[in-house]
Amino acid sequence: MYGALTVLLNALPAVEFEKGLRTTQELYIRVSHLMKSVAEGRLLANWTIPVAPLFNEKGASEAPFAVLLGLATYNDWMGTPENPLFTDNPEVVEMANSNAEGRCFGTGMRIYLHETDEFERGGLFCSAGQWGVEVILHRYLMKSSCRTTDPADADFFWVPDYRACHWHLTPKPSGGQGLTTPDGSVYSIVIQNHQEKVRDVKNPDDIFRRLLQKLEPWFSRNQGADHIFTFSDQGFIVNFTHTFPSWREHIHSSIFLTTEAFTPG
Repeated sequence: MYGALTVLLNALPAVEFEKGLRTTQELYIRVSHLMKSVAEGRLLANWTIPVAPLFNEKGASEAPFAVLLGLATYNDWMGTPENPLFTDNPEVVEMANSNAEGRCFGTGMRIYLHETDEFERGGLFCSAGQWGVEVILHRYLMKSSCRTTDPADADFFWVPDYRACHWHLTPKPSGGQGLTTPDGSVYSIVIQNHQEKVRDVKNPDDIFRRLLQKLEPWFSRNQGADHIFTFSDQGFIVNFTHTFPSWREHIHSSIFLTTEAFTPG
């Protein structure tokens, strides 16, 4: 049993890349329930994999993996004067949810999440380090009270794009070992459809323009001024000069969130 659990847990990032978020969510929920059912035997089985990322005493919906898979729930609406911000009181929850001004930490803000398909693939794998900012903020908003599913009702639009991670997944030809295959290709024979999971470093502008096409007709409505892009890993250097050199022509009015704008060198 524990051997099977180990395989399934370690496979979650690959499953998300290959089968998508929904399948991974379902697998995660089943594995979490199964893990809870055999939790008492962990010491006897010499189980060494930490369980905290999977679930905690409050339940699986509060665990880090749940956040990264867009399954966690949040108290991000304004409460009553007696409960200034957060509360688990069902009556207060219902009142806050029915009050537009109570949502999104009391701001009433509504954010629409674009669906960008291959641009938001591989959240678990891409959640580490600075790259993870592009994943974590998106996955948080999936279950946030800030989210609206009606684009016509949105104050802002979120653009999911795990570009830093996908950029670094691109193999660099070196003539050595590693991902290079016997036929001379730099793409892996282990990672299925590896070439489709990376960013083509030769045509970065074409890729980004394809992303922008997925944002229509809402992007053009205000010339992108209400659209939010995240840029991790030396955002204004690596992302703009490498992944979207012609950004000034297309997203000059948009909102940028970045982990670091400029770094020495």
